[in-house]
Amino acid sequence: MWWGKPVLNYSARLRVPQGSQNSSKLIAGIWDHHMTNPRPPSGLSPRSRALWTELHSANDFAAHEDDQLERALKWYDVADRLLHEAEKLNGRERGAQLKAAGDAATTGLRHWRTLRFVDPAKPGRRPGRPPGKPWPPIAAGAATLRRSDHADG
Repeated sequence: MWWGKPVLNYSARLRVPQGSQNSSKLIAGIWDHHMTNPRPPSGLSPRSRALWTELHSANDFAAHEDDQLERALKWYDVADRLLHEAEKLNGRERGAQLKAAGDAATTGLRHWRTLRFVDPAKPGRRPGRPPGKPWPPIAAGAATLRRSDHADG
């Protein structure tokens, strides 16, 4: 649990009761909690704030990843707002508004894709041919032909 205002200046001292035996653990705990679970940025919708909190509780983000996540969520909020506004319009205005919403969603997706989430249950495949998988017949035949036609062999 976080008490009081968020710490904006990380070099500022935290006030801990004098003589407290666990003062260093308390400071480290507050620091770790604040750094691993930062508050959602202002200007996000309630849905985006909930997603921000959920993702930060499950993942560790670097500063540049926080920025990309914030931008993606803001663009998704813009797309949602434009879609909601398009419901009230007709004709060309509606088409233009839907196009703008699609562009905003695409921009949000581009920011989202830079985060490269991975599923820990499915580790990424190592580069190269999987072990135990034979060469296709055409590739195996071509390799033997090259060997017999070689001038040195």
